[in-house]
Amino acid sequence: MFQLVGTYGRKNPGVSQDAVFASIEKMRKIINNHVGVIELADDLDIETVTEIFIRVNSAGTELSQADFAMSKIAVNESYGGNLLRKAIDYFCHLAIAPEFLHA
Repeated sequence: MFQLVGTYGRKNPGVSQDAVFASIEKMRKIINNHVGVIELADDLDIETVTEIFIRVNSAGTELSQADFAMSKIAVNESYGGNLLRKAIDYFCHLAIAPEFLHA
């Protein structure tokens, strides 16, 4: 770990090695987080899935209409929904930071 942080610090002189080490340690702790998985039947309609999601997420972050629209796009396999969702994300990112295209 020290070698990794040292190498990174030499290649990125403006970065604090303590901050890099703290970030890596924070990431390593992710393995201790529990993630719940709920599997739903393939034939459920979007309204039912949305209702289930709202109930499960009731204590979490409130989702916008855009969040629901993007999730509906992503699950549409017949039109390549996941690829389309990624293209929309990429387009939105470029709209805010066009310099990303040349990076």
